[in-house]
Amino acid sequence: MELRQLRYFVTVAEELHFGRAAVRLHIVQPAVSQQIGRLEREFGVRLFDRSSRRVRLTDDGRRLLEHARRVLAAAAETTAVAAELAGRSDVLRLGAGAGLERRVERGLAALRADRPELAVEFADGPVSTHLDALRRGELHAVLVRGAVASDDDLVATQAWCDEVVAALPAGHPRAGAETVRVTDLAGHPARLPAPQCDGPFHRLLVGSGVRPLPDRPAGTVERTLLELAGTADQWAPVPAGGPAPPAGVRTLRFDPPLPLPGVVVTPARTPADCRAGLVAAFGGPDIIDYGGR
Repeated sequence: MELRQLRYFVTVAEELHFGRAAVRLHIVQPAVSQQIGRLEREFGVRLFDRSSRRVRLTDDGRRLLEHARRVLAAAAETTAVAAELAGRSDVLRLGAGAGLERRVERGLAALRADRPELAVEFADGPVSTHLDALRRGELHAVLVRGAVASDDDLVATQAWCDEVVAALPAGHPRAGAETVRVTDLAGHPARLPAPQCDGPFHRLLVGSGVRPLPDRPAGTVERTLLELAGTADQWAPVPAGGPAPPAGVRTLRFDPPLPLPGVVVTPARTPADCRAGLVAAFGGPDIIDYGGR
């Protein structure tokens, strides 16, 4: 079934005349008849009673008409919302936390399947800056990992869930274990991103019982892993599936697992259909290798 077939069906149902429907649709009458016939064969029902004198909807046709109109209205609304989202220049303005490049790439490919002309502009700076820009209307959406709550201005929708793993230097007392508990590391300070840089990730970890290392906030995951290699008792919680740790550092899963929700944040004024489209495009699980590294 195609949207155009539903459009042809609704037009014929409104005109009750194939010739007048063809004029409205700006196509030839045989094309209308052909597509209606295909639709009837696909559904396995007759939609119209045809005679040389008139065309009438069957009972099945009348039932389908209501649903077909709703589908076409939803499709039109989605198209309008997509145009509003991208703006006249067909640009999606997006903020994304570090390490989400693969997810962003996959999401954009999904969006461009319907809108090949869609371009993207990425926001620079930390997650907190992205969220501030979203409140000012300078971005359409922000992808973050961590604890984010909706408020009067923003709607946070969980779209996927990853895990946090513990990165430990080889000399750490727990480095030889297969898994680790958050409580096992309670006496060891952790390298966390500063709350003003990545508040959602910071809040999630502190709320899970992780104790941050004072005055030594984490930078990028890559840089933090390199710095860990020269320490003995520090560690860093990092998203699973990130960059491979350098020699002298390994990552361990938590037991029980420490979930890391992935959230699509949009302005509260974003239409529900538009928000759902973004969540569908950027959501879903990743394939993560947790192997002992």
